[in-house]
Amino acid sequence: MLFAIRDVVVSGGDVFQLTPSMLFFIGENLLNIHHVRRLRFATKGLSVLPMKITSDHLWMESFEKIVCKAQKLGKHVCVHTHINHANEISSDFTYRAMEMIQDLGVVVRNQTVLLNGVNDHPNRMLDLQESLGEIGIEPYYVYLGDMIPGSENLRTSLQKLLLLEKETRGTTTTITATTTTATTTTTISTTIAKSLIHFATRSEFAEKEKMI
Repeated sequence: MLFAIRDVVVSGGDVFQLTPSMLFFIGENLLNIHHVRRLRFATKGLSVLPMKITSDHLWMESFEKIVCKAQKLGKHVCVHTHINHANEISSDFTYRAMEMIQDLGVVVRNQTVLLNGVNDHPNRMLDLQESLGEIGIEPYYVYLGDMIPGSENLRTSLQKLLLLEKETRGTTTTITATTTTATTTTTISTTIAKSLIHFATRSEFAEKEKMI
């Protein structure tokens, strides 16, 4: 039991693409596993398709059943979304969707990728954190981009990340936490606004950098 899987992320695409029956099938069967204690459903839908929550009643019924079962079992269900800029938030639609999710007692957290020219300025990052907070989404992680060929123009440096953290530190309420990732060789965790910046350097990065 020491090495049993306790935390499962349902992703691989976007959970909004699952049919109601498939969503319930996955959620119910994961909850039936005794040692699984936490389910995280990943979606970008709260920014690009929030009306899924407000209009697809069958989908929401399936999600509610999962949440209710988890609560009865003393387990935890949360939603992880992916918003990189405050302009991605459709205030009215996203707010209504968030209300429905929060009524179920579900926590929603955001994971942001630091992108060159998009959110790598202190004001833009702070705007994002404040906008998320206003609709009840908890800023969670800010990542440096992976070494994906074709996206070099969007990547930022570690130096820029550290400068951004320094310039935004103390400007809003912060939550300090520490994260380690088993697949990394170097991990630097620091707080920015109300989120944790996580930088991981994988051993193969150097070779990928040469290729790019």
